[in-house]
Amino acid sequence: MVTGNSAAYLRGLPIKLRPELDIAVPNEHGPIAVPHVKSFRMADTASVTKEGLRFHHLGGILHVIARQESVENLVAVLDALMGPWRRPAELTRTKLDQLVAAGPKVHGWSKLKQAGALARENVASPQETRLRLALVRAGLPEPVVAYPVWIERFGAHIHPDLAYPFAKIAIEYEGRHHFELTEQVLKDTDRYYELGRLGWTVIRVTALHEMDSIVLKVRECLNV
Repeated sequence: MVTGNSAAYLRGLPIKLRPELDIAVPNEHGPIAVPHVKSFRMADTASVTKEGLRFHHLGGILHVIARQESVENLVAVLDALMGPWRRPAELTRTKLDQLVAAGPKVHGWSKLKQAGALARENVASPQETRLRLALVRAGLPEPVVAYPVWIERFGAHIHPDLAYPFAKIAIEYEGRHHFELTEQVLKDTDRYYELGRLGWTVIRVTALHEMDSIVLKVRECLNV
């Protein structure tokens, strides 16, 4: 069955595909000597079938990925599973904690535990994950994900990607569609105007920005 990096990629999670196909085999099996295939001997080989492919169960996939990926890459995957990124949320905070606790205490487990502690619900994109982690890594307070701000004119809450509510700072990561789609441009303009009326400072971030420059802007706005 497909597991690890291969399974995560095929399931649409934000991970760079590795050249080898990762498969899980029962502990009693020896290694599989097939070119471009990497086998992982596992005690738990429960599986699910999606679109005709047999996948290792989610906990197994995550424990294999933890052997392969950095903590930051793991957090991006976990954020995607707990947020609206390309899918309804597949995991809750509680379920993730249970998966980590129930997993085998083998190579990669401590890394998965660390990533689990850093993962957050309601993250809309892997770029937002990396931005949040960069701010924390720089020694800044952790921003709140998708903080609700009531806009009277809209009769609804809006949810900046990241926010420091105590300082009224909103941070928005803007991908290409924020500039190419007329409807999105108008929506963003209205959102930022309303946030400004309420005294919020909006820091807009794109892929062209150097992370150090964003950290500096946030630090200046927080006056820390």
